[in-house]
Amino acid sequence: MPLINRACPECGSVDRVVRDAFASWDVDTQSWVLASVDDNLSCNACGTSAVTPEEIEATEEEEDAGAEGET
Repeated sequence: MPLINRACPECGSVDRVVRDAFASWDVDTQSWVLASVDDNLSCNACGTSAVTPEEIEATEEEEDAGAEGET
């Protein structure tokens, strides 16, 4: 299955689309734990808010980088 990226529909950025989230401190693991992910998206490249990102296929280089990070 090919990997996908999320691209900003305004500027085309594929690595700057972000989503709001909430994390809470876990005393047992002594780390922040993701508690929820909000619907709000924005693009840090162009500043667009309420972004609905476009799904695009990842390039071969991005797929290779993703495979290297798998364990």
